[in-house]
Amino acid sequence: MSYRVIQDEETGEDRVLLTVPRLSVEDMRDRVIRILSGELYPSDQVRDPSILEMVFMPLALGALRPDDEAILKYLGSTSPPETIEGDPEKPEHPGYPDPEAEEPVYPELIRPNPKLKSDVEWGDAEPEEWGAHLAKVEAQNQALLRAWEQEVEKHDVLRKAYQTVCGLVDAAHEKTLEDWREELASFQDRVVERERLRKEWTDKYDRVFKLWGSDLGVMVGDMRKAAPRSINGHPIFFGFEVIHRDDWDRIYNALVRETERSKTIEV
Repeated sequence: MSYRVIQDEETGEDRVLLTVPRLSVEDMRDRVIRILSGELYPSDQVRDPSILEMVFMPLALGALRPDDEAILKYLGSTSPPETIEGDPEKPEHPGYPDPEAEEPVYPELIRPNPKLKSDVEWGDAEPEEWGAHLAKVEAQNQALLRAWEQEVEKHDVLRKAYQTVCGLVDAAHEKTLEDWREELASFQDRVVERERLRKEWTDKYDRVFKLWGSDLGVMVGDMRKAAPRSINGHPIFFGFEVIHRDDWDRIYNALVRETERSKTIEV
């Protein structure tokens, strides 16, 4: 994710902003036409902000949040500090064991011999030969599918067992983390310092990234790629385009003009 940096006029501190690409006039005209035709769906159609992340799904996964690279560069770490020098080291997740088997691959089914079919059509082979050939191919494919289904069943058993093992690993690690947090809390004279450092990090984050999305106008989803289901009457998108706020102002004004003009059409 690209970003640009400006300086605060009062403090001289860096302010990091998400880079939103600009559109050409032709591109803006294209967006106007496609929105009017219903091919594109802009985020300003979603009046309820609480469901915005359900309509534009990548938002829920942090698609437009500052990325770790930028956070690390300007704050020195990707998250607020949990410890100070001299504290017990935070236990790391031990990781999961390697899965015992990969998911079975769907078999490549056998296709009937096109030459034999052609021979039958041209009278160089008997129709019975083609029928027997089809029956043999069908039997071979059924055998392949049965073997694949059996492998899938075995894999499902292994997968459930693997998920159980991973759950046990997570539970054990969480217990280790709880013990670690209790140990940290026992150093009462250090709690205040930890909280001070965490607040310092959070305050700086808020200052550095307070303008992060200020150039963003709207997100636009392509209706041709919308999910088959909807949420509160809105489509669901697994990807979207971002449009600069200045470009969106021009696009929106054009949409209003064209909508008003359509009301004067005489029929």
